[in-house]
Amino acid sequence: MSTLQAISEFSVGFLARLWLIVLVPVVLSLLATAVVAVVQLTRAAKRRAQGLEMAGGLRFKADLYYAPGHMWLSKEGGDDLRIGLDDLAIRLLHSPTLIELPRKGQLLQKGEVAAVVLSDTRRVEIAAPLAGRVGAVNPRLFRGPNLLLDAYNKGWLFELSPEAPDFTDLKHGEEARDWIGAEGLRFAGFMEHQLGIASADGGELLHPAGSMLSDDQWRLAVESFLK
Repeated sequence: MSTLQAISEFSVGFLARLWLIVLVPVVLSLLATAVVAVVQLTRAAKRRAQGLEMAGGLRFKADLYYAPGHMWLSKEGGDDLRIGLDDLAIRLLHSPTLIELPRKGQLLQKGEVAAVVLSDTRRVEIAAPLAGRVGAVNPRLFRGPNLLLDAYNKGWLFELSPEAPDFTDLKHGEEARDWIGAEGLRFAGFMEHQLGIASADGGELLHPAGSMLSDDQWRLAVESFLK
């Protein structure tokens, strides 16, 4: 009986060690994979509900117009255009604390500073993508600057009645998709070069990117992507 008991105790101990060494890591890995999959599916469902798609790791709306400084424009009826920042800009302006907007009725020239965003202590001037007169501003941003992070919905900046329907510098449809995708890849390459780490997770760029950059790196990113 003592021999059988020893064999039994050895078998139990061996199986316990096998469970700890082999099976537990496998189970934990499977659980981690399942959690990541659920998170990605949840993100995808939320994007679809908001009418968003992905290109180059960035969220975008296919029915909007896009300006070179990573601003979007949408037609609000008549000639009025609603203007906001796209997903790449939001990833740099990760923690907005103060937003300055143009006055209603103000006449803006193309390239003129139209808005200012303060992200922590970092300041970015947003240029008008078109010349025109300001028809409205988003009052919610004064009360809660963090709403800017809801880039394509409640976080819009202002509305503009353009002097002329000049959309030659704006991208739309498949051209916008291709441009956003290329910019997303360029941004990922920039982040990896500056930080030496991968900047994408499951095809989506890490957020918020701006918090990971030093002041000098952040200024370089703004010059490279938002000007």
